[in-house]
Amino acid sequence: MESDVTVGLRQRQPPKPKEDTRQSNAEKCRQYKENLKKDSEKWKAYLYKNKVQAQQWRGNQTEEQKEHTRELARKRQQKRRAAVKANPQKFRREKEKRKNKRLEKKAVEEEQKRGKVKVPTTVKLSFKCVLNKAKDVLKKHRSKLALAKLALVKKLLNKSDSVLDCKNYLCKYQQEVQSAHWSYRQVTVHPCVFFYRCPKQSCHHIVTDYKVFLTDDLKHDAHVVKFILHKCLTYLASKKIVAVQIFSDGCSSQYKSKLPFLHLQELQIMHPSLKICRHYFGSNHGKSLCDSSGGTVKNCASAAVKNGQAIIQSSKDMFEFCNDYLSISPPINGCQHLVRSFVHFDAVKRPTNGCELKALKGTRDFHCIRPTGAGLDVRALSCFCSVCLVNEEGVCENEEFVLGWSLMNVKEGPVELDVDADDASECSQDSLEGEDVLINLQSLSKCRVDFFVKLQEMLSACSTYAHFKSVCLSAKPFLSSFDLYVESQSFISASAVADKIACSLRPAGLELLYPVLTEADGNCMPRALSIACFGTDSFHIELRCRAAIELCLNRSYYLEKEITRSMQIALLSPCGSGFDLNDFESLPGIFDADTMYSSHLGHALGLWQVEAFANVLGVKIVSIYPTKGPSVMRKLLDCHVMPRKDRRIYPHDVPILWTSNRSDMNETYWVANHIVPLLPFSLIDFVEFQS
Repeated sequence: MESDVTVGLRQRQPPKPKEDTRQSNAEKCRQYKENLKKDSEKWKAYLYKNKVQAQQWRGNQTEEQKEHTRELARKRQQKRRAAVKANPQKFRREKEKRKNKRLEKKAVEEEQKRGKVKVPTTVKLSFKCVLNKAKDVLKKHRSKLALAKLALVKKLLNKSDSVLDCKNYLCKYQQEVQSAHWSYRQVTVHPCVFFYRCPKQSCHHIVTDYKVFLTDDLKHDAHVVKFILHKCLTYLASKKIVAVQIFSDGCSSQYKSKLPFLHLQELQIMHPSLKICRHYFGSNHGKSLCDSSGGTVKNCASAAVKNGQAIIQSSKDMFEFCNDYLSISPPINGCQHLVRSFVHFDAVKRPTNGCELKALKGTRDFHCIRPTGAGLDVRALSCFCSVCLVNEEGVCENEEFVLGWSLMNVKEGPVELDVDADDASECSQDSLEGEDVLINLQSLSKCRVDFFVKLQEMLSACSTYAHFKSVCLSAKPFLSSFDLYVESQSFISASAVADKIACSLRPAGLELLYPVLTEADGNCMPRALSIACFGTDSFHIELRCRAAIELCLNRSYYLEKEITRSMQIALLSPCGSGFDLNDFESLPGIFDADTMYSSHLGHALGLWQVEAFANVLGVKIVSIYPTKGPSVMRKLLDCHVMPRKDRRIYPHDVPILWTSNRSDMNETYWVANHIVPLLPFSLIDFVEFQS
């Protein structure tokens, strides 16, 4: 065992001694110094050689050459010192610039040697050459030209011309929880601005007419724009406009692509009395009064919400707020050169069956387009000479600058309108020729709601009673196409909700009738009668239009009644403030004004309209007034309104209750500001009430 251990110990090798690192570092330093010394000697020899060569070269120079060389060196030094002394930062930048150029040149040479890049040849161009090359590029920048043309066309407007210059609002609360930040509702705000001459013959001012469209439809596509344009063109046609120049930006999804071009052709077919021409601003240069108009609406709405003056959570809420506080209505007689109105519409129904369209070549290059019977005329620039302004046939005065028209088509074959489409913008056509309104009944007979919506817009757009009467006369033959079938309604059949406030105001003896909750938006009377006669309030626009036409065309019947009662009705009219209520001769003027304004949505209605509704529906309307407030109001409004003998069609009685949604009134000074229908719980109760 001992021998084995000793053998193992002998075989173990001793560790190697560590090298002295200090000695090795000193050796490396010494060797580095020797190499540096050798290099310096070589460099000195090189400099000496160059110095000798330079001396030999100078020795071979003449005295004149030597003097010239010294002078150049002296000037270079003076110039360098002066530049450095005058602007050292500039000298430093130039020095760095020269250094960077040398490095770039060296890098390019290295890349060239590797065969990766090809050194481009630089050519020194004069200023004229550069300007001539940039001239074609500068010509395409047309933003200032477009704005100048827009200002020019406003000045050149005739009585029959118009200019249409075509974001979402975020619904917030004054006080909200933190999680509400992620669930805000939005409202689409699309402002349009019209410019046209004042319709009054003695006035030549330009009218700026703002029309802001509000909707919950958040799809900002071409179908929404088509619907809005259709409304705008209908409004302009009611003002006897002949030529319409539309300015907008070049957004492809809304205004400038194959689908909007097709819609423009369809709008021309739907409005044959108008000559439409569309102009496009350049990219990012479409700013106009539309931006300020939309910003004003959204800022006012936001301020009202923050101050607690309004609660806006939908497009309808915003429409009611804007219509009450921001609208500027024109007077019946007189000039108004600033008008602002608001239009609310529901989501646009888009067609499900699409058609094959082809894009127009060079869409981004042309900025003027007009629909024709054969297709679309397009050109690069817009012109507003006497020929182009009204789209007349002739030679353009600026044809050499704006180039000629080019005929293009986005769809093969003729453009046809689908009258069965769900989109309301494709279901109507109306135009004005003098004082007569021509309504295409064939295209409107399949969409009853759209017919009366268009009719209401035309009636409310009338500025004179003569114009209003002409619209009523033209629309009267078409009313017989839409029959009214009044049926007995009950609380169950109408799926109604009881009005708690009105229940407390219901007089004794009417326990079998229940007041129905009705929307208080200024249209409560036609809504209440629509619920009582048809079980829904969707007929309120139709009833309002029919009542206005009834009052206008039977004016003598309503004025030949007992004069004392007529004057009492005039006292309740909201249009009687500008007349002498003690003079019987002012009664026709009050009646005409009240009849015209009764066609406006949200306008309060009175007893004249109740009598008109009784004749339109052919029923007896039982007007019930609570036992509160002044007795004079109760004697006047608590009555039975019978239709004319030739108009009594249905034996049903339609009871309505005058109520109020205000809580700050007592029994003595109580005043009604709302109307609700009274319906029995079932038809059996209705029979008992009739008996």
